[in-house]
Amino acid sequence: MTVPRRSTAPVNITWRSVKITRQRTGSTRATEAWCASSTSQAHTLTTPLAFETKPFHSVELTEQPYWEYPLATGNPTTHTMRLPERRAGHHVLLAVWEVGDTGNALYQVIDLQFT
Repeated sequence: MTVPRRSTAPVNITWRSVKITRQRTGSTRATEAWCASSTSQAHTLTTPLAFETKPFHSVELTEQPYWEYPLATGNPTTHTMRLPERRAGHHVLLAVWEVGDTGNALYQVIDLQFT
């Protein structure tokens, strides 16, 4: 399902977890890290997905060393972000949550129709 949105409009991304974990991006920090990227300006329905190299939104809360700080983010965790300015048409949003005390990350992929 494609979600219709205006370029630069706010959007909420919500994460739910059944297990509370410590979040991190580095091996010696406790970090809750989320970021969101969108497809490049040149993206069309006939081209392979290519995301911007720099996320348009990121949230990072750090403490050091990570094993001493139990981070509780709330469940669910919601981030409100402003979509990047893009031409009208189909775009894809990729949201990533890095999970701390594992090597895993959680992903959300959303089809957007910018109007």
